[in-house]
Amino acid sequence: MKRIVAAVVVIACVAAVWLLWRRAARAPEPAPAGEASLRTRTVTLYFGSRDAGRLIPEAREVGARDDAVGDLRELAEALIAGPREGGVPVLPSATRLLAAYIVDGTAYLDFSGEIADGSAGGTAGEYMMIASLVNTICSNFDGVDAVRILVEGEEVDTLGGHLLVSGPLKPADWR
Repeated sequence: MKRIVAAVVVIACVAAVWLLWRRAARAPEPAPAGEASLRTRTVTLYFGSRDAGRLIPEAREVGARDDAVGDLRELAEALIAGPREGGVPVLPSATRLLAAYIVDGTAYLDFSGEIADGSAGGTAGEYMMIASLVNTICSNFDGVDAVRILVEGEEVDTLGGHLLVSGPLKPADWR
């Protein structure tokens, strides 16, 4: 009788281990500690054309965050990283986004000084940089209709000495 009870217990344990193993094999792996599950969204980024005469749209999958500020950072950092499909980079690659926030329909982007230091390309290059930022941000955010560009936390009159950026910048003015 003891042998029968022992055999039943062993068989039950083996069956339980087998079922747990099968369930674990089907379960998705948890995200590594500290890493949220990544979702993506399709956005349109705008880069310059080779002749600096127009904006080139580029559809791209970027990380989707749980808040608008996180999404805003994703877009700005994607612009800094540059195009993948043939457009021309519009922001100096050394540029860093220091802060981003949205207030009353205006997106504020605070960049490091490299955004102004590296504005090669004269008026056309500066225009492409501003137009790219304004059109990328406003076309990908419902309720954002203007962009303010800050450098090192300060409002600036111009990025490269050619065009004024001291007020809210709207897409209709930067096509």
